[in-house]
Amino acid sequence: MGKKLVLKDQIYNYTSDKDLKKLKYRYQKYLEQKIKGFPSTKINIKKLRKYDKRFEVEITGPEEVFVFNLIKKEIGKATNFNDVKELQIYKGTMIDCGEVGFGIFIDCAITNPKTDVLVTLHSLRKQLCNGKRTPLTKIIAAYDFIDKYPVYIKSEAIDPTEKKISGILAQKTLDLYQKCLKEDIEGVFISGESKGQIKKALIKTG
Repeated sequence: MGKKLVLKDQIYNYTSDKDLKKLKYRYQKYLEQKIKGFPSTKINIKKLRKYDKRFEVEITGPEEVFVFNLIKKEIGKATNFNDVKELQIYKGTMIDCGEVGFGIFIDCAITNPKTDVLVTLHSLRKQLCNGKRTPLTKIIAAYDFIDKYPVYIKSEAIDPTEKKISGILAQKTLDLYQKCLKEDIEGVFISGESKGQIKKALIKTG
């Protein structure tokens, strides 16, 4: 029968059908590398969902249940709105940073319907600014928040009627920010490529 799932990774760095075809090919190879220890089980990209830019894949073979759980753990899968629980940790990416003044939205691959988690300005001030009434623009600038930046959030409130979810930054993310500030760590954020492609680029540039 096979098992299907929608991957959490969002595919966005293409401008033409040709680019998408190349990206799909590379991502297929990336998936095959993930399950290379299970030669009798196959994983194939079925389509790119237009409304949220995520790949739907199908897994077939004798170890399909194990591979399904492996991909779910290693890459992550989309979550239905009705399956989201309060006080749970979800990984997502920032979107539309600075577009609204009341907080930052986090895309956690929540679907049916597609719902982004709102981290309110009040929560950001409490967690990052010791409660000071700092403008959102200054918080974004101070912490270098940018679109697609990965974060962990804890869901706080779920409104099943309005289909809205609010949350706060999870401790794992706060610990990372504190470490960077305390140790004056500088970093480079790269998105839209697999680890293999990034490694090849770094080796090529020396």
